[in-house]
Amino acid sequence: MRTGTSYFGNKFPEHAEKDFKNMKENGCSYVVLTFSENDFQYYTKNIAGLSQQAHCAGLEVHLDPWGVCGIFGGEAYTNFINTSFSSRQIDNRGRPLPVSCPNNPQTVDFLKSWITASRDCSADYIFWDEPHFYIPRWFGQKGDTWGCRCGHCKEKYFSIFKKDIPDKINDEVKSFQRASLFDFIKTVSEHASANGIKNSICLLPDIDNTLLWPEIAGIPAIESIGTDPYWDHLPNITENTIAEHVETFSRKIKDIAEKHGKRAHIWIQNFRIKKGDEKFITIACEAAFSRGIRDITAWSYMGTEAMSHLACEDPPKAWKTLTASYKKFNSPDHSSK
Repeated sequence: MRTGTSYFGNKFPEHAEKDFKNMKENGCSYVVLTFSENDFQYYTKNIAGLSQQAHCAGLEVHLDPWGVCGIFGGEAYTNFINTSFSSRQIDNRGRPLPVSCPNNPQTVDFLKSWITASRDCSADYIFWDEPHFYIPRWFGQKGDTWGCRCGHCKEKYFSIFKKDIPDKINDEVKSFQRASLFDFIKTVSEHASANGIKNSICLLPDIDNTLLWPEIAGIPAIESIGTDPYWDHLPNITENTIAEHVETFSRKIKDIAEKHGKRAHIWIQNFRIKKGDEKFITIACEAAFSRGIRDITAWSYMGTEAMSHLACEDPPKAWKTLTASYKKFNSPDHSSK
């Protein structure tokens, strides 16, 4: 059984020492450290210090390209789109978008330099966090805006389909986006592997992305594939709907991972939990375990108290509830089930 949590908001290794000890004592076997562009530019040695402290506590270290290039998930801002303006995705109306394009060589080169820094921080794994093309709702936008139709995408699309990329999204364009993300992840994960770092990835739990899951699982450099069926967006949140939601995606990711000889993992929501609803955390953990998931992690440490925007209403209780499941799953009697 493997269990973990993400960790961010602290750059002082000596303060993190206590937190990492807390994680280990509460059943965690690894920690996912966010490594944003801001960290990459100004705090690399601090991140290396955190990694050292985590290792000293007996935790495996996964580094997360949090918000890097706008391609990966997370609340961190990207500055790369400002320093490399031509790397931006272009929408269907010809306007630049606030995220970089995975088909642009500048983007790939920047990620390779980020990987080098991750190696220097003694990362055991790179955790590729929710890679995606532009998602309008993440920027509070509605409508039919999509990307990317930059020069690199147009050229690649034509080489595959022998025709120009349309200005209206359709199944063919979605297929092209999946192929582009596959090529991108294959390139960066292979580069990480060549630098002695293992690869883990979390893919978004929606219909279009599930079509990408088998392809990504087939990449030799990827060792663990997972998804994050958080429930805060569900229209009707009940114990049953949460259990069904987590079970559905746990079963899908487990089946795909097993078919390709990979490990499957599930992320548990440990943010925006209302006071009194902490039982939902237990339900989600049990749902994932019941579907054969033996690698469970959560966003984020101590009920995400480090970010008021996402913090649980009672962060310590949310953390205590989560780790109660971790301890249970790691107990000798339970881990054999």
